[in-house]
Amino acid sequence: MLVYDLQPQAVSHLVKEGALGADSFTDCLKKLNPPRVALMLAPAAFVDQTVQQLTELMALDDRIGDGGNSYYQDSLDHFHRSR
Repeated sequence: MLVYDLQPQAVSHLVKEGALGADSFTDCLKKLNPPRVALMLAPAAFVDQTVQQLTELMALDDRIGDGGNSYYQDSLDHFHRSR
């Protein structure tokens, strides 16, 4: 499992438990083999900006899974904007 969090101490904790850590979205995506799948678990207030940041870094055949607390219509909008 590869993990990234805005709080480095959260990543460090999971690395001690056996996860592979990343210190940025770019670092995270470099450590994944294409096609890449990113499962995003972000509070609803941060989903839009997180999807935008990831979409800018990912290829067309990469995927983002929104496992957060988003309104379903927002998830559909993210899908359409990322194509």
